[in-house]
Amino acid sequence: MEQTQRQSALQRTYEAAWPDMFASLQTAYAELTRAQFELERRTAEIEAGRDLFLEVIESMSEAWLLMDRVGRVPRANPAAAALLECEEAELVGRPFAEICGSDDIPATPWHLLERAPSGRLGHFDVEITTQTGRPVPISISVGLVRDRRGKVIGMQVVANDITERKQAEAALTRQAEELARSNTELQQFAYVASHDLQEPLRMMASFAQLLAKRYKEHLDADANEFIDYIVDGAARMQRLINDLLSYSRVGRRARDFAPTDCAAVLRTVCANLRAAIEESGAGVITDPLPTVRPMKRNWYSSSRICSATLSSSAAINRSSSMLGGSAGGMIGFSGCGTTASVSSLSTSSASS
Repeated sequence: MEQTQRQSALQRTYEAAWPDMFASLQTAYAELTRAQFELERRTAEIEAGRDLFLEVIESMSEAWLLMDRVGRVPRANPAAAALLECEEAELVGRPFAEICGSDDIPATPWHLLERAPSGRLGHFDVEITTQTGRPVPISISVGLVRDRRGKVIGMQVVANDITERKQAEAALTRQAEELARSNTELQQFAYVASHDLQEPLRMMASFAQLLAKRYKEHLDADANEFIDYIVDGAARMQRLINDLLSYSRVGRRARDFAPTDCAAVLRTVCANLRAAIEESGAGVITDPLPTVRPMKRNWYSSSRICSATLSSSAAINRSSSMLGGSAGGMIGFSGCGTTASVSSLSTSSASS
């Protein structure tokens, strides 16, 4: 009797607690379902990220190799196999030091930490030996790989073939050496030529002066004027040669550059080109020209600029005259601030 009463009381207790237990089970199931969905979502994100990472690694133009804690290669991309001239499968499981054949690259994470406590070596150039025995220069970066807790689990290597860059650098070095040799030879030639030209000029000027001294009374005014032209031309040629000689020395020793009087330069150039200007019937007009501040173009350079301008202008004026135009074109120079420039050139031509 008592046992029956106890069972009845226990059954009533279960029946009273059952709704609460059912509600708790429903809540737990819902939470479990949500947790399962969240786990699946995060797993899918991780898998998508991993797939994207692997796709990026596979498509990289740079060689990429992953190494474990003892320096073996568990994974490499196609670019690494192409760089090392082998198949990807031939790289997996082998020590990286054995693959690259270079002692300049850390073989394990611990060797990397000895060289770089930060755990990363930036771009540096080394030469490796491919699996076919061919030496290849590369630019390489090495970095540690850690897990979420920061524990070192390996290291990764990213490398580029820099053969073309090294070849370009070598070609540039050769060109620089060739240019230096050519400049040296040119300077030597200018130096020797300027010295060799001085003696004929001295003889020409000396004999012209001797001719004027001995036969001045027997020559007319035109002949004496012509002799003066010869002497003056020889003197100006002597100055030009001296300037050329000085110019040839600029690259071999330091030189103090002084302010340049552009008006004086133009006067000298006009004197040098007097015959060409008179022959073409041209005239030269000029505004007040400035004195240019010191710069890396000496008097000789300024003289060359003016000389080239006047020569070209005189030639144009001469051509216009030969084609039936009237001679007498004007060549104009103007100065403003610290520069001198050709402001105008005009030649009149006959209408056809």
